Amino acid sequence: MAELTLGSGVTQGAISQHLKSLKQAGLVAERPEGRRVYYRAQPAGLEPLFDWMRHYDAFWRERFAGLHTLLKETQDDQ
Repeated sequence: MAELTLGSGVTQGAISQHLKSLKQAGLVAERPEGRRVYYRAQPAGLEPLFDWMRHYDAFWRERFAGLHTLLKETQDDQ
């Protein structure tokens, strides 16, 4: 953990809390090794976010396409 605090201006306690939250959210996994604990990213933890973004991607893509068409028509009328 000391490596994360060096030069960051963030306390070890704050980093511990952030890592705990990330672990609870399934975004990181920890591996204790002696007195050290190693963390690694868990990309699968982002799947719910990706699913949500995929759902709204089509929605917003259609809206922006409509806006683009409207703005182009407005510009052409001038």
